[in-house]
Amino acid sequence: MPAVVPARRARHEVTRGCAISVLFRSPAGPRARSHWLVWLLTVGLCFSASAAACAGTPGSDPAAGVARSGTPTEPDHASTRGAAQARVPVKRFVTRVSRNGRYFVDQRGRPILIKGDSPWALLVNASRSRMDSYLSIRARQGFNTVLVSLLGNTANGGPADSGATYDGVRPFVAGNPARLNDRYWDRVDHFMRKAASLNISVMAYPLDGWAGTDAYNGLGKEWGTTTARRYGVAVGRRMDRHPNVFWAVGGDYFIDGPEDPRFSAVLAGIASVTRRDRPSTIQFQPQDTSLDSRYWARRVRFNFVYSYAVTYAMVQRAYRQTTPGGRHIPALMGETHYEDYPDVTNRYLRSMAAWALTSGSPGEFYGSERVWDRSPTNAALTSPGARQVSAIRRVFARLPGWHRLRPDFSSSFITAGRGTRGSARNEYLPGDRGGTYVTGARTTDGKLAVIYLPDARRPITIAQSKMGPGYTARWVNPVNGKSVATRARARYSRTVPHGDRANDWLLVLRSTRAR
Repeated sequence: MPAVVPARRARHEVTRGCAISVLFRSPAGPRARSHWLVWLLTVGLCFSASAAACAGTPGSDPAAGVARSGTPTEPDHASTRGAAQARVPVKRFVTRVSRNGRYFVDQRGRPILIKGDSPWALLVNASRSRMDSYLSIRARQGFNTVLVSLLGNTANGGPADSGATYDGVRPFVAGNPARLNDRYWDRVDHFMRKAASLNISVMAYPLDGWAGTDAYNGLGKEWGTTTARRYGVAVGRRMDRHPNVFWAVGGDYFIDGPEDPRFSAVLAGIASVTRRDRPSTIQFQPQDTSLDSRYWARRVRFNFVYSYAVTYAMVQRAYRQTTPGGRHIPALMGETHYEDYPDVTNRYLRSMAAWALTSGSPGEFYGSERVWDRSPTNAALTSPGARQVSAIRRVFARLPGWHRLRPDFSSSFITAGRGTRGSARNEYLPGDRGGTYVTGARTTDGKLAVIYLPDARRPITIAQSKMGPGYTARWVNPVNGKSVATRARARYSRTVPHGDRANDWLLVLRSTRAR
C-alpha cells in the first residue's frame, strides 16, 4: 500500500390568470385520474398558478402522463415552480433503504432517486449567502442531494488542516471534539436548514479520510475511539434536528485501515443519540466499494461505489454484492471523474451517469473541479455538464417504476450489438476501451425498459418478448431530455446526432400492460 495518497483532487482527481378550482384527487396523482377532477367553483382570476399547472398538460417528456401507473413520480424543482405557489410542496428527503435493499425511500416510504452533487469543502469555504446561492441554483437544476465534509482539511479542499473556515472559525472549543463551537456549527445548521427548505438531502461526512487520518495531518489523526465517539455524540445531537441528513465516513481511505475503529466510533456515537435511523456508509479508494471490506460489510447500510473505471462495470460488481447476512443494499455510484478534469467531456459525464442508472445504481453523484474545493461562482454552477447530467436524471425520475428496473447483465434482453465491455479495474477516459458499451435495464413485468447507447449508430437487437404487449418506443436526447417517438421493433439504431454533435441516446420502451 502506498505510504501517502496524493491530495484528493490532485488526483485524476404574476402569472397568467386561470379559473380558481377545487380538485379532488386520488393519491396516485392528477393525470391518471382526470375523472376525479371536479370543478366546484369558478370565480374570477387566479394569480397563483400558471395555466399549464392548472391543466396538468403533458409535454414532450418521454414520461409525460407517467402517473397513470399509480407510482408516485419525483417532483423536480424546475417543473414545479409555478404550481408551488398554489400549494405547499411536500418535502422529500433520503430517509432509509427500501425493503428489498435496491434503492432509497423518503419519509413516506416512496422511492427517491439520488441526484447528487459534491461540494466537499463548501462549509468551510463559503459564507452563508454563498451557501444559499449554491443551494438555490442546484435546486433549480433538479439536484436533491449534496455531500459535504463537516470538518475541513487542505486535502479535502479546506483552507486549513486545523479545520478552520476561510475566516478562521474553528470547529471545537479549546480543541475538544466533544465541545462544538457554536460559531462554526451555527453555519452548518444554516446550511442544513436551507438545504431542507429546498428539498435537498445532505450526505454528511462527520469525519472523512483527510480530516480523520494522519496521512493528511488531519484534525482527528490522534483521536482514540473514546474521543471519536464523544465527537459523534456531540454531532449527532446537533444534527438530529435536521431531517435531511444521512451519513458517510472515509474517502480516499484504504480498505481495512487502522482508522476503522475511529470512523466506526464516530458513527456509533451519532447513532446512540439520534431519533432517526439514518443510512450510513464508508467510502474507500477508487475502484473500491464499501462491501469490499470485511470490517465494514456488516456495518454499512448502502454500498458506496467509487470508481474512475466505466461506471457500468463497477456498479454491476457492487449490485451483485451482499452483506455477510446475504442481504442486498443499494449500490450507489458515489464518485467518478469530475467536470473540468483533463480530457473529461460532456459526453463522458453523460455516459458515466447514464451507465450507472441503467446498471442498478439508485441515483449518482456529479462533481466539478470548479466547485468541490472552493466557494463556487454562479458560472461554475451553471456549466453544460451539470445541466446535461440533470436532464438525464429528470428522465429517470419521472418514469413510473424506475425503482423496479433490473439491469440486463446477462444480455437476455439486449441480445446483440452491445459492443466491447470495459474493465472495472482500469481508469476510463474518452477513447478508452469500453466507451461504446450498451447498457440497459427492464422491469420484470415488461412495462418499462431504458437502454443507453453511447453510439446509437451501432444497431442493437432486443428480445421483444421481454416487453409488455403494445409497447411504445422513444429516443431521448440525453443533453436536454427531449424525446421523439420511434417504431417499436426488435432492432434499433439512430444516425441523427443531437445538439452536442454526439450520437449517444437513451431509448425508453413503455407498455401499459404486463407481458
